Amino acid sequence: MSTTPSNLWPADRSWFVYTDWDLWATRISGPPELIAAVTAHSELETTRWSNARPTIQ
Repeated sequence: MSTTPSNLWPADRSWFVYTDWDLWATRISGPPELIAAVTAHSELETTRWSNARPTIQ
């Protein structure tokens, strides 16, 4: 079995892609314009997610 990169980003680190062979999704982080373009693409299924943690009171 060959290995492939699971974390990808450009030299300026303006966006970030994380994927793995056993994940159910690929995560993309970046500027709002990039996320809007990916979300609008007709051949991609997208879901917005948040890493916000609930506050325990």
